Amino acid sequence: MLTKEEIISRLNELTIEGENLLKTMPRFSDIDSERQKPELIINYKKWRLSCLNLISNTFGKEHEFYKVFKNAATSWVSTTLLNGRKPIDQPIFYSLENVAQSYAALIHIKEAAENGLITEVRHLYESNLFSNLLEQAFELLKNDYRHAAAIYGRIVIENAMRGLCDLNNIKQKDKVSNMLIDLRKTGIIDLPLERTIQAKYDIGSMAAHGKPDFSKYSNKDIEEMLEFIRDKILIIGSLR
Repeated sequence: MLTKEEIISRLNELTIEGENLLKTMPRFSDIDSERQKPELIINYKKWRLSCLNLISNTFGKEHEFYKVFKNAATSWVSTTLLNGRKPIDQPIFYSLENVAQSYAALIHIKEAAENGLITEVRHLYESNLFSNLLEQAFELLKNDYRHAAAIYGRIVIENAMRGLCDLNNIKQKDKVSNMLIDLRKTGIIDLPLERTIQAKYDIGSMAAHGKPDFSKYSNKDIEEMLEFIRDKILIIGSLR
């Protein structure tokens, strides 16, 4: 999963690519629908797919951002007469106007991300990110990738705690330990649960940072960690 900084960096790259496309695309009225340029179609569709993939992986396909961009990036249609007879609609994939619409939508998403909306927990829930990551973690563990499974678990714990802070109007902290303290102080979790969550998170941190102590944890320990996340953490505050 990309970090907020990595996502914003990629959005910036795609924005620059969009600016370059705007400089090369002809206006809709200047395009011969029957003689479209393959290289321009390729350039636009490659950029469009890159944008959709990033937005989908970050926010989910049900999120407003995905729908806004996809609608903006829908190809325009040119109606022509086939041999002077029946009119037919032919899609124009790369007109300047089309690219401008897509570019404007991407700018909107980038600005929202830079203003902090990218960490809004509801986006994560709408995209079923937690469930998907846990499913992947269990699958990794099944194939004996203990480190990767534990790291995925750590990601889910961190985002779940940040989500609980969002939902309960708690000022977020950078560290999970600080978020747990605030959640306990406001009555969202109790002390035993705080300690258990921290212990599970620490296992994932050992894996993420290549600590030798991680070797003492078996596949069964990691499985219990993932089950705890599924059965205990994601039900706090009706998160699931």
